[in-house]
Amino acid sequence: MLELMTEPPYCIASTGYHDSSCGISQSALAYFILIVYIMAHIITNLFIAQIIDTITFGLLNEDAMLSPRNLTNYQTLWASAEYDPLYMLCFLKMTKLYLY
Repeated sequence: MLELMTEPPYCIASTGYHDSSCGISQSALAYFILIVYIMAHIITNLFIAQIIDTITFGLLNEDAMLSPRNLTNYQTLWASAEYDPLYMLCFLKMTKLYLY
């Protein structure tokens, strides 16, 4: 990035684009910030897509141990005051574990 920000007297200025070794500092900074931003979004989206694909494949597999129905039942039971009396502290008594 710093090479693209080079300005005279540290570069050879010329009227032709290909003959000059000078850069434009504002454009170089904007270019690299944009590239980093776009690549971060692409990599993040690919990562999330892989996770969603893996989870979907696992849920749709007939031999899966957990089904969407099991997850819904778990969420319903966990949200009730009987299983989490202190509300959102994620505490479950040992005597209640046999239901899962």
